[in-house]
Amino acid sequence: MKSLKINFSKPKGAYMSALILVGAIWGFLEATLGGFLHSLQSPVTGAIMMPIGFGLLHLGFKNGLQSSHIFYASLIAASFKFIDPLLFSMPFFHIRVLDPAAAIIMQGSVYAITASLFSRICFTPPSPLVGEGWGEGKQAIFSLLIVLSSTFLFNLFSLAIFGQGMEILSANILISVVLTAFLISAAEKSCDIRFISPAWRFAAASALFTLTILTRIFLA
Repeated sequence: MKSLKINFSKPKGAYMSALILVGAIWGFLEATLGGFLHSLQSPVTGAIMMPIGFGLLHLGFKNGLQSSHIFYASLIAASFKFIDPLLFSMPFFHIRVLDPAAAIIMQGSVYAITASLFSRICFTPPSPLVGEGWGEGKQAIFSLLIVLSSTFLFNLFSLAIFGQGMEILSANILISVVLTAFLISAAEKSCDIRFISPAWRFAAASALFTLTILTRIFLA
């Protein structure tokens, strides 16, 4: 397993482009795949989309984004939900817009808080003997804590705010824990986006935004 390293010396432009790219990928998937699943009125839509969000946030965290950047990435993703009001004359404060946007921001906040808390416990500080990075054992503990706490807290907040029933909540927790564990594990082994220049990250985010508009028009 690769050592998870956090680079604290990245220029602001690199951070900005990285969080915009992560947010754009998440927003694109929420607006397209998430919109399609919602149209099927499946009770486990949230249990499928939530792990995707956590997996992307973990990918961003792995690539050097800090907790505040994770929250900003969730704002970028949530902004994609306001494409429909712009395209279809839907009220900006419609429940079909605000509810999923609020859920995305809440999910980003949950991950940011848990990642900030547990990274302080599990992160190995730089030292001449040990070096900077994560031991495999601590990395595994960190990932496990993220999976369990994030999924539990998010589903608990969903129950309190969105009024999901206990039967749906129990099924969602089981599905979301398994999928979140799988996707966070995949994020640990996935590609390193730090080699992509900020210009290409901005270009990719812009392309995803355009593709989201075209997809929503096609699905309408």
